Amino acid sequence: MQVVFDKPQRLIEYNLLIAATTFLGVFWMVWQAIEGTTQVLSYTGLVISMLLFSGVIILAIGIIGLYLGKAFDGVKPVLFT
Repeated sequence: MQVVFDKPQRLIEYNLLIAATTFLGVFWMVWQAIEGTTQVLSYTGLVISMLLFSGVIILAIGIIGLYLGKAFDGVKPVLFT
C-alpha cells in the first residue's frame, strides 16, 4: 500500500497564493507611494509584512514535510518487514 503525503504539497500551493497576493500588495503600496496620490497607512505595511513572513514560514514547513515524507517512504519497507 502506497501512502501519499500530499498535505505538504498543498501547503506549498497555498503559500504560492499567499506570496502572489503579498507581492501584489507590495507593488500597490510602492506605486501609491511613488504617485503620491494617497498616503500609505502604517497598518498596510504591517499586514503585508506579516503575510510575507508567514508565507516564507509556510513554505519552509511544506518543504520539510515533503522531505520527511519521502524519507519515511524510503525507510518504511525496512521498518515494517
